[in-house]
Amino acid sequence: MKPIKTIGHSNHAIERFVDLLKVGGVALLVDVRSMPYSRRFPQFGKERLAKSLAAVGIDYVHEGAALGGKPEGGGDYDALAARPAFQDALGRLIERAENTTLCLMCAEKEPLDCHRTVLVSRRLAERGAEIEHLLADGKLGEYWRDGFAKFQPGLRISFYLPTAAVAFAALYYHQADLAMGHRPGFYDLLAYQRVMGFDPLEIIAVTGSYDVAGWENSTVILVNKENPIKGITLEQLDGVFGAARDGGWAGTNFRPDWARGPEKNIRTWGQLGLEGEWADKPIHVYGFNLRYNTATDFADKVLKASDKWNENIHAYAHIVQPDGKRYIQADQITDALARDKYGIAYNRYRGERPNIRRLAVAATHGGPFVEHTLETVQDRTYPLFQEAYFYATVKPGTAIDPNVKEFLRYVLSQEGQAEVQRDGKYLPVTAGVVRQQIKKLDEATPNSSRDSTDRLSRDELAR
Repeated sequence: MKPIKTIGHSNHAIERFVDLLKVGGVALLVDVRSMPYSRRFPQFGKERLAKSLAAVGIDYVHEGAALGGKPEGGGDYDALAARPAFQDALGRLIERAENTTLCLMCAEKEPLDCHRTVLVSRRLAERGAEIEHLLADGKLGEYWRDGFAKFQPGLRISFYLPTAAVAFAALYYHQADLAMGHRPGFYDLLAYQRVMGFDPLEIIAVTGSYDVAGWENSTVILVNKENPIKGITLEQLDGVFGAARDGGWAGTNFRPDWARGPEKNIRTWGQLGLEGEWADKPIHVYGFNLRYNTATDFADKVLKASDKWNENIHAYAHIVQPDGKRYIQADQITDALARDKYGIAYNRYRGERPNIRRLAVAATHGGPFVEHTLETVQDRTYPLFQEAYFYATVKPGTAIDPNVKEFLRYVLSQEGQAEVQRDGKYLPVTAGVVRQQIKKLDEATPNSSRDSTDRLSRDELAR
């Protein structure tokens, strides 16, 4: 039997979706949606999808009546899996998979968020099927590699990307020239410092996405739609989400001067300026479990990396429900907040949700308060934007590897940032950020000539 693949159509352009199927060698797409249509993404309506697939030689069949996650009459997943129609449909899939590479399709991007995995694939695996998920990873690395090759055809870039968790170890064990990702955790950085004896060079590569989950999507402050508050400052967020502290962390250096007392705690809505019935009401705080990077990142930006949180915070993590569905922490947060008139939450933005709204945020007490929009995230005026970085090893007093430097200059060039835009997940950095990063690269080359900025046409910076 050939491996059975799965895919979620998500918000893909039809061309990208077809490319994923072709790369996976798919000959038959099995649609397991109960309703084979999408109001938001009409290219995945049954008839249009079948026509698009036929044009590239991929067959289409709809099995949602038997394998859909929302059949007529309802029922939990165990009950659905026991139905004769479900069992018969599984048999048809097993039979087809003997000679055909088939792929199950539903809507959700993430396999574990979707019944194609927790309902259908799980029962196929029980019958001996091997399951493979087709995931639409970003193509940015590929775009950068191919674009850089036009200017440096003699250099070969090799990617090893099983997980960002190995990135820093690869640097200090000299297995990688560059590592890309969010800022390292405390012990990742400490391990690098202990092994190497100095800090890595950090270069900002991209601005995080606006709303694409998994690509450093921006952080938002959310309240219930009934809440009249208009905006909040970073200092007020510290008062709401934080607690008294003896200091904070700058990397692996503790800063006692970042201490604050309990008098700056904000625990009622009246302390944020609300009056009337709101004045004495407690603030109910929601966020991520403190082991998640999102919580660490928020603490770094708002709580001086102190890890001193509001004593009553509701902190959520992924859970698997009795029906086998995964309930992710971001959805738990928004669902709880939609039911809680007096709640406030931080979350990664993934689009609008019912009964909640976003707050404008100000970096300083005097403002301005900046609304969360695509434009304010991209131009970095919204204070809670995200970033992703490249890290390289440059021993103090020595020059950065010239090949590494040239690649990073390409990433920061107009051409390199155009590829960020083309990939459509991260956002390009601003011209000001580019200038700062080019300066850091030049400073990492002692006694280098300063004409390098003008040497290559691709290094014309974004204006």
